[in-house]
Amino acid sequence: MKKSYTNSKHKNIGNCLQISENKNLPSEVFRQELITWEYTNTGIKKTTTVRTFNEDNYIDSFVSEPIAFKKFH
Repeated sequence: MKKSYTNSKHKNIGNCLQISENKNLPSEVFRQELITWEYTNTGIKKTTTVRTFNEDNYIDSFVSEPIAFKKFH
């Protein structure tokens, strides 16, 4: 994964991590994961983006997990 930094002191940092393209990776890499945590109205949400590589191709998938802080009756 590539990291890019900004000198901005604002909260809105935008997309600062990027999953790499297949052509930039060593042949030993077969999977990448990017985990994003964000606040929601009821708690937080964890989203995991996964890129799985095979030969000259890749498959993207994701899992989103809401974690509620409020009790529901």
